[in-house]
Amino acid sequence: MGLVPIFIGLRGAWRLRDPSAAEASPQPVSAGSTVLQVAAITIANGADNVSVYVPLFATLPAMVVGLYCGVFAAMVGVWCLVSYYLVQHPGLSRVLTRYGHLILPYFLMALGCWILFETKAYKLVLP
Repeated sequence: MGLVPIFIGLRGAWRLRDPSAAEASPQPVSAGSTVLQVAAITIANGADNVSVYVPLFATLPAMVVGLYCGVFAAMVGVWCLVSYYLVQHPGLSRVLTRYGHLILPYFLMALGCWILFETKAYKLVLP
């Protein structure tokens, strides 16, 4: 699943080949396209977690599984709040607005590579 962020990052880097794209702010993106990209990256990043949590949840009582899911949901909310406040910070907001579209493709490619190596999925392709 690490290939998804790599391909999204490669597509973004390919679009940066145009010199005017590197200097200009990013083009408006439809909300549907952004939602699909975020969903694809989330699924790719979480695929290795499924291989850990399914066997774990199968051996635990339902009450404990519910507790784990509740903690997970609460922490997702905390991360969303932290991210929201980080991008609202004036200094960070300026940097992200100005350079975010240049950094994101390479960040996504690095994330994809990390997923491939962390899950050892590269062994399926390489001898």
